[in-house]
Amino acid sequence: MNIVEDIYFKSCPLCGSEKVQSKFISIEKDMSEKDFVYNKCSHCFTYYAANGTLTQLNDFYAKLTPYQSASSKNDIVETIIKDLQIHKKSKVLDIGCGSGAWALPFLPFCEKITCVDTDSNAVNILQKSVPEIFSGKANCIAMDCDEYLDTTEEQDFDIVLSMFSFEHQLYPVKFLKQLNRVLSQNGRAIILIPSGDALQLQLLGNAFYWAQAPWHTMLPTQKGLEIAARTAGFNRISVYNPGSSYYSWFWLRGASDKFGLRKQYDRLRKYRIFIRFDMFIDKLFDRISFALKKPSYRFYIIQRG
Repeated sequence: MNIVEDIYFKSCPLCGSEKVQSKFISIEKDMSEKDFVYNKCSHCFTYYAANGTLTQLNDFYAKLTPYQSASSKNDIVETIIKDLQIHKKSKVLDIGCGSGAWALPFLPFCEKITCVDTDSNAVNILQKSVPEIFSGKANCIAMDCDEYLDTTEEQDFDIVLSMFSFEHQLYPVKFLKQLNRVLSQNGRAIILIPSGDALQLQLLGNAFYWAQAPWHTMLPTQKGLEIAARTAGFNRISVYNPGSSYYSWFWLRGASDKFGLRKQYDRLRKYRIFIRFDMFIDKLFDRISFALKKPSYRFYIIQRG
């Protein structure tokens, strides 16, 4: 990445507005360090890091261990395949693939999937996880994602997956323009991101689980994502809701962080009865947030036209 200035953003990275409605300071919690400022854009209401630097981000990544999802994505991937009518001749790109939580379930449903991530350790885990029967389908590449998108052929992919990677971007509009360039004529990008519209964010503020500084450089709202996507040349931007709600969890955990009770929460998590109660509360508030159209994260489908 070629960063001229050390600060991430001096204005909203999605709509460009320099006007700030409000702000909060990050706290130390899961995957988050303290004392980072998140501004809330007064135009599109996206939250973005206002004082994070490239040095801090590099230091954070140097300490980061490859993440492996504990939850299966098979059911939700099968729902996506069915809803979007993705066929077995499709060429798929998973950009920011990590260790393959989404790429691996896609393997039976496409002709070929190219998986790219900056983290070579995560890509190595993915490569070793590819079943032998699908080894010819998966092309696993350890490379800077922006560099890959800059150098790959135009209009090469029918589906591009950006699953929990867009929120890490330092150049989000450029990234979307790159996706536009590498998609086939009728191709679609599926973007999954923590939502700046989330009920959990409104209620818990800096204890929102996905307010993870300096890792998450922004928490895009629907309005912000739509503005950025249109700037990048996409004409069709829609919210996608899978057949079964894709839950976010972390409600009680977030509340415990908010009120300084995390040690007590962690102790209670040793008891099965509390775990059941914790999951009940998570499901209840997730259903409320989905009903209010304010889930903690959202899928978007973007296309040219």
